[in-house]
Amino acid sequence: MNQIFSLTRFGRFLCWDFVQHIRGYARLISGLTIVLCLINTFTLFEFYGPNVEEYYRTPANEYLNNLGWVNLIVILFVHVVYASYTFAPQKTKQRYINFMMQPSTTLEKYVGRVLSVGIISLIGGIVAIVAADIVHGLLGLLFYHQTTGSITFHLFNGVIHLIAGSNSPLDYVMFCVGAWMYVYSTYALGSVLFNRNSILWTTLVDFAIWCVIFPALMFTYVVGMLDQGYMWYGSYGVLSIVAWLLCVVNYVLAYLLFKRRQVVCHGLISI
Repeated sequence: MNQIFSLTRFGRFLCWDFVQHIRGYARLISGLTIVLCLINTFTLFEFYGPNVEEYYRTPANEYLNNLGWVNLIVILFVHVVYASYTFAPQKTKQRYINFMMQPSTTLEKYVGRVLSVGIISLIGGIVAIVAADIVHGLLGLLFYHQTTGSITFHLFNGVIHLIAGSNSPLDYVMFCVGAWMYVYSTYALGSVLFNRNSILWTTLVDFAIWCVIFPALMFTYVVGMLDQGYMWYGSYGVLSIVAWLLCVVNYVLAYLLFKRRQVVCHGLISI
């Protein structure tokens, strides 16, 4: 078993991989922070601006809650798309050779890249939300001389309410997480399947797949409505299982392609 997967080798590979890509992670976090700061600043000036009549203003809690969900959507979108860079070290011959010469097994390299890209991009998104929240609060004090409240706090409460709320059954939450992980796994698969423009081609393939899935979901919804919602809510459990199974299938296929990847890849698809 030690020849297949060793925690010591795996930890060393993670450290090496992080050092090799620290600049890319820094650009990701800084870019996300700038984007969220721009969104929050524009929304702040629109909400507290002098040209907005008082009866048009939304409550502060609702404003912060909506802005928090906007931040989260941006973070999740970038997190999913960034999965296309999971196997970016293989895009050039020399980088691929340096990558494969590391003293670790193929499985350790594969798991290490999947975990490092997924976890660091998600943590980077959280850091960007907190940093943009601080800038949002400072701008409120500077321009309007009042505390604006914490976007992060309202977003955290909103997520907790979504998970534990009475209107959010467990199978519904599992379906949402499973659907998100499925889409993420498709971009991870696309990063090793497509040799060029993996983001574009993966998006096109996902769009074609959802053109088939969405009508099926709508049919399930209509059937559930006809049955007073019982079948629709009960189908979340089935849909979540399907989403998680497809996620596992994508990662298995990605690993099989990763093992067979050549130093020089010709063509669009690595098969």
